[in-house]
Amino acid sequence: MNSLQYAVHKQLQRHARINTQKELAEYVDIEESKFSRILNNPERKLDQVQIDRLQSFLNVTAEDIEDLLAVDAMSDEQLKAKNAAIEAQLRLQSWEMKEINNRLVDIEKLLNEYRLEAKELNEGGRR
Repeated sequence: MNSLQYAVHKQLQRHARINTQKELAEYVDIEESKFSRILNNPERKLDQVQIDRLQSFLNVTAEDIEDLLAVDAMSDEQLKAKNAAIEAQLRLQSWEMKEINNRLVDIEKLLNEYRLEAKELNEGGRR
């Protein structure tokens, strides 16, 4: 199942009025058989009205539709490369978040030390 098929399948399960691929084909204004071929073909061509209606049905932006179509047009090697790049980016972001957390812990320790010193100075000044 490609990305667009998956998105359509999930939305058909949730949509209040359109619950079948046939109903969606009618909504998008495409023959059901042609719509099925479009969903199965990674190099499908949709006109702007069809993209707009599909976008409306899926409740996504035009960029999201373009991303789905672009992912579906990728070869397995391209998808693996994209996945590897995303995983590398996530590892870097995870490491950066750990570093930020460590710095926040260090700052909190310093603040607690300063508070303790201020309290001791305050109490010492009152005697």
